Amino acid sequence: MKNTIHIKPCGSLKIRDPHTMLHLSAEGATVPRNSYWLRRLAAGEVEEVSKKTKGKSN
Repeated sequence: MKNTIHIKPCGSLKIRDPHTMLHLSAEGATVPRNSYWLRRLAAGEVEEVSKKTKGKSN
């Protein structure tokens, strides 16, 4: 299991990173896989995204 995950806020929610005290950007961020972020995932406040989605092909 990886120690980090790439997440982004769901919808227009503003989610604050507890370490930097800044809001996550709409594009998301790579964060530690810890209980704080896993709770945000379970609550539906953030979603895990794949870094590979940037290069979508037709």
